[in-house]
Amino acid sequence: MPRLFRILRIIISLSLLFIIIYKTDFHSLLLILKKADLKLFILSLLIYILSQYLSTHRWRLLIVTKGIEVPFSRLLSFYFVGMFFNLFMPTLIGGDLFRTYDLYKETSDVKEAAASVLVERIAGVLALSSLSLLSLIFGFSYIIDKPIVIYSILGWNFIFISSIILIFNENIKNFFSSVFVKIKLWGLLVKFHDAIFEYKKYPRTLMKVILLSFVVQINFLIIFYIMAAALNLDINFIYIWVFTPLITLFSMIPVSLAGWGLREGATIYLYSKIGCSTEASLLLSLSVTFIMTITSLMGGIILTFRKR
Repeated sequence: MPRLFRILRIIISLSLLFIIIYKTDFHSLLLILKKADLKLFILSLLIYILSQYLSTHRWRLLIVTKGIEVPFSRLLSFYFVGMFFNLFMPTLIGGDLFRTYDLYKETSDVKEAAASVLVERIAGVLALSSLSLLSLIFGFSYIIDKPIVIYSILGWNFIFISSIILIFNENIKNFFSSVFVKIKLWGLLVKFHDAIFEYKKYPRTLMKVILLSFVVQINFLIIFYIMAAALNLDINFIYIWVFTPLITLFSMIPVSLAGWGLREGATIYLYSKIGCSTEASLLLSLSVTFIMTITSLMGGIILTFRKR
């Protein structure tokens, strides 16, 4: 069954990319590419690498809080290896599983390893969701297709908040504990839940983690803006702010391979609303994806040397 789902995701990604490429004028695409500013591309790449460094620091804050000491360089290598596996997995799940496994091998504590990864991921999604809501407030008058944008953002935030309530509500946990009390696996899940819940004792650490998450997400907005400038696209930053969280959220839907097809389709659809051509929007999406891929491939190099 997992293999069938993987095949289906590949088919969906390839189908979406085929439709997009079929509608693309390659002559226009090459003209835009020829005028691109390579220096701005390199700047975006450096900012993205910096964001991964900050994300690793965010993760380390959670680990150190629990009294677990792991060298930063090791955690950084775990983070990049996780990014590498994200290239082949749906959304972020695959990379997070490998990060959890690497940290477990280092510490021999699977529940703390999994809890730190999950809380770090939740903090990132919290920042992303908050920025999407703020974009509605400050960019409402700029939104062209209001129903699609507003319902998508509000719908995602409803799902996210509901999930957080389910994970962190003590009454819900106690209810399910009484129902599944005889199931051994439930006991392990309760221990995992308790490991997550312990972070509530460290509000200063959580605040630092959330602030870093906002910095990382804002960096991603800046990368989109710089890449638009590199491609000589005159796009108001407010549109970048409104569209980028939505594009990221759509690419996280686990129906394609690493968001391929969904990311490009969402970018083309949204930017077409402000007059960007299919070719310009596709190049913008592919340029940012290329930066992410180059950085993620560093994890593959680390993994190769680790095996040796």
